[in-house]
Amino acid sequence: MLLALLVTAACAACRRQDDGARAVPADAAPSIPDARSLTADEPAEAAITDAAGSEADADTAAAAAPPADLDGSVESPERDPEYETVVSLVVEYETEVGPIRYTVADASIAVGSVGIFQRDGFGTSVPRVRRPGQSPRDAVSLEELWSEIHEQLPDGEILAFVDDGGIEAVVTRDGVWKLTGTKGFDGAPSRSMIMQIAPVRREYPAVPWAPGPMAADADRFYWIATSHTTTSKLFAVRRSGGTPRELWAGELLEQLATDGEFVYLCARDPVGERDPTACDLGWSRDTCGMRLVRLPVGGGEPETLAGRQATCEGLALHGDTVIWASGGSIYRMSKDGGDVERLVREMMWIWALQVHDGFVYWRSRGPTAELRRRRL
Repeated sequence: MLLALLVTAACAACRRQDDGARAVPADAAPSIPDARSLTADEPAEAAITDAAGSEADADTAAAAAPPADLDGSVESPERDPEYETVVSLVVEYETEVGPIRYTVADASIAVGSVGIFQRDGFGTSVPRVRRPGQSPRDAVSLEELWSEIHEQLPDGEILAFVDDGGIEAVVTRDGVWKLTGTKGFDGAPSRSMIMQIAPVRREYPAVPWAPGPMAADADRFYWIATSHTTTSKLFAVRRSGGTPRELWAGELLEQLATDGEFVYLCARDPVGERDPTACDLGWSRDTCGMRLVRLPVGGGEPETLAGRQATCEGLALHGDTVIWASGGSIYRMSKDGGDVERLVREMMWIWALQVHDGFVYWRSRGPTAELRRRRL
C-alpha cells in the first residue's frame, strides 16, 4: 500500500492536464480485428502523415519514432484532441482507516464486446480481474470471469488482457489460456509454456526460456521466450496440443500479434542499422532501436515493415492495417506497405495498446491512469 502511494506521489511531477478529454461510458465496448497481410519493401522511405493531414519529410519517416517535431526532447507536443478518455483506472474506496485512492501501477487491460476489464495484483499476490471503478474487494479470478461472461462472447472473439509487454492471457467462448513459467531467479531454470485454466486445467509442453507476451488465432498459440541475455525466441504450438515449434530467434523480441497468416512483432535493430539518435531521447538503452517485422505463422525469414523505431510499446492489427506505439506516439500503416500515419501523440509511453470495434485503445502512464481511445 505504501509503495503504491509513493509511486503515485513520485509520478505527480510528470502529470499533465487533459482538459480536452471527454469521458465516455465504461461499458462502451468497442471486435477483435480481422487482419490480412502486409508487404513493405520501402517503409523507411514512406512519408509520415499526422491524422490531421500534415506530412513530415522522408528523412523523418525513416525514423518514424520519435517524431521529428520533438526537437531532441522526450516530451511531445500537446496531445491530439481527437482522442478521449474512456474511464479512469484510479480506485477510490473507504477502509477502516479512511479513504484510499489507489492508482493502478501495473495492470493489464481487456476491451471487448462484453465490456472493459482490468487485471492487477492489488491486495493479493495473484492478479485478479475487475471492471474499472470496482473495488479490489470485488475482483475475481480469470476462471470466475470466464464462468460469468463466456456465454456472452461471440464465437471467434478473443478477449485479450494486454499489459505494457503485450498479451498475457486470452479469454474465449471455449476457455481461458495464459502464458506462464519461471524467470530462472536464484539458480532455478527458466521456462515458459501455454496453460489452459478454464473450463479445465491443461499444461502445454514447456520450452526452456522465460515467458514474454503471447498471441492466439483460431489454430495456434504464439509466444516470445527470453534468455537471461537479450536473445529471444518466437514459439508456436497448436491449440490441439503437440510439441512447440521455434519460428525465429532474434535480439530482444517484443510485442506480438497475429492474423492467422502472419505473426507480427518488434525486434531490436541490428547494431549497424540502429537509429543513432533513438537512444539519445531518454528511452532505455536496453530497449531503444527497434523494428517492426512479420513472418509466416509456419515460420520463415522475417520481413522488416518499419525500421528505426525508438521503442516498441504496443502492437495491434485492424482490418488491412498494422498499428504500433513507439516513442510515445501511435502509428498506422497499410499491411500492403505505403506511408506511415501518426494517429496519436502522447507525452509518455503508451501501455496496453489494443483495437476493438473501430477504436484504438491504450492506457496512459502516470497518476491519471486513464484508459483512452481514438476512432480509426
